[in-house]
Amino acid sequence: MPASLDTSALGFPVEVTNISKELKKLWETTGGTQTRASLINFAVYFRGLEGSGQNTEFIKDFTREHACRALLICHEPNSTEDKVSAFINAHCHLTRAGAKQICCEQVSLLFEGKTAGRIANTLFANLDSDLPLYLWWQGEFPETIDETLWSRVDRLIYDSQVWANPKEQFRRLRDSLGELGHHEASAVVSGLPLMTKPVRTRMRLLREAFAFLQPQAPFVQFTYAVVPPIPRLAGVQVEASERIWLNLPPARVWVYRNG
Repeated sequence: MPASLDTSALGFPVEVTNISKELKKLWETTGGTQTRASLINFAVYFRGLEGSGQNTEFIKDFTREHACRALLICHEPNSTEDKVSAFINAHCHLTRAGAKQICCEQVSLLFEGKTAGRIANTLFANLDSDLPLYLWWQGEFPETIDETLWSRVDRLIYDSQVWANPKEQFRRLRDSLGELGHHEASAVVSGLPLMTKPVRTRMRLLREAFAFLQPQAPFVQFTYAVVPPIPRLAGVQVEASERIWLNLPPARVWVYRNG
């Protein structure tokens, strides 16, 4: 592994084949003062080790309210080595009574070089029993997506913040899901800064999203602006929430439905 790759934020290194064994040993050393809790498998895919610290901190806060086994999937495709590494740690929080700590596991998987084809099977092998799998995909989808990854995902969350070409990203996702017979999405939730884009760009984005959605499925947009982020269009139903003053800055939620 190149010296420039700092894996310290990912946790304690273990052999990929020994993840379950090492997690079991981790809980055997607690002396009964800590209880493991998990209701879902929550996986986060991101590219570049620089995101490992931020995502670990997010998981630490997330597990205060949501018991889960967290699985960080870090992809370093530009590494000179073809290697898969694993790390484990736990996030523990005191119960309201303060007598015992409730802990959630974090399994971090580092895929270097040309190992993308091993992501799905390695992830599936380390899920917590038959609990639901939620996958948060950060960044852009690659041109070729291993469609077997979607076969076990119960909820897919994708992060469009850095998408340079939303239409192309929607196409890649639609084509990949189409291989499994899933052709339409049930909702799109957007936090894109639409008010910084030309009106024609905003309208085009909405039309492209509708092409990907089920009939009457919502396109949800958060905005700080006092005017609609997307102008009213013929045949499009529009709803708006009251202004949420407790949010800083105050925000409003707009919902668009086709037809």
